[in-house]
Amino acid sequence: MTRKLNLTALILAFVMMITSCSADNKAEESETTDSSSTAAASRFLYTTEGKKLVRYDVVEHKEIVACPDPLCEHDTEDCPVSKISLVHITSEYIAFVKEIFDDETCELYLYDLSDGSIATIATGMSQIYYPWVSANRDYVFYTASVLLFDDNGNSTDEIWYAYRYNIESGELETINGNEKIATGYRVIEDSGNSLVWYDMLAGMYYTSDYDFGNFEEYDFIGETVCGYYIYSDIKWTEYDDYYRTVYKEDIESGEVEQILDNVSELRYDDIYSPSGIAYAGFNYNEEYGFNAKSEIWYYDFETGESRLLIDVKDISDDFDYVRIQNHAGYYDYAGGYIMVYIGHTYTYISEYDGEEYMSANSTHRLFINPETGDWFIMEPLY
Repeated sequence: MTRKLNLTALILAFVMMITSCSADNKAEESETTDSSSTAAASRFLYTTEGKKLVRYDVVEHKEIVACPDPLCEHDTEDCPVSKISLVHITSEYIAFVKEIFDDETCELYLYDLSDGSIATIATGMSQIYYPWVSANRDYVFYTASVLLFDDNGNSTDEIWYAYRYNIESGELETINGNEKIATGYRVIEDSGNSLVWYDMLAGMYYTSDYDFGNFEEYDFIGETVCGYYIYSDIKWTEYDDYYRTVYKEDIESGEVEQILDNVSELRYDDIYSPSGIAYAGFNYNEEYGFNAKSEIWYYDFETGESRLLIDVKDISDDFDYVRIQNHAGYYDYAGGYIMVYIGHTYTYISEYDGEEYMSANSTHRLFINPETGDWFIMEPLY
């Protein structure tokens, strides 16, 4: 089906992951039963901090470096899960790119969460863009470049290729054939047999099958969720900042409905089977020219209504700021909990113009269950 291109979709709203509990809130006992049983089956949340892969346990409220080597101290680039730049985290596998600073190259690995094994996919690449574990968990797709050199060792060209790695067999293939790639493409949508690629240089979308066949331009509207396309429109303010208006478009009828407005940051709860959108509003401090948002809201797809989950100012005087990270490859959801960055605002005097400005630090991680209202806070290791 041919669809009209919505240019606002170029700003992808959702696409594109040993500690002490400093605060804790428990709902009624009857309300936590289902949440606890879910967490027992899906209790670990993976993300990156300080270029290390870490794992949060949403049941015991603990954080560890997600390294499979029991003897590793995680303090050098020899640590299997350190120096990470890009990841795609799923509930079964984590594909991640490591930066090798000695020779300025990149390496790509696949972490099997079922047994803790890490497979090497590629080494010695100039650049590797956004690995993607396929929806059926059979492949890892990515694009990468190779530098060409003359006889004097000078770089003459950079050639990009699209690759497919077979998780079961370990076979690695170049799949773009004669299809020229000018720069890195990243996969942003996966139906289980076809892919949507985003050309990050040209801002164009393409679709292909898993073999890179039937490669053609694609009119991307938004992500497909619950029978709708979800996308956002960026609106700039007089303060040189912006907020989003979010829409859903019925795939069958084409009917468009505005569902959210005045939104600064947003994300789905579960990226595999989303029930709603967690978001922060646009709360601009005109005195300092800063978006000092402190509330976390939730839009429920089933009811079509929004509700306030929490205002972090109500937790303690230590918090007055939230930052919601779009997924961008992270599966930061487990046991019914989503993870949100929280911290505090502060003012400072600029050394350049002597004016006073406002900024914020994201010092802690808030884990909140939109269904039950349970939440807890952890201070990260890194």
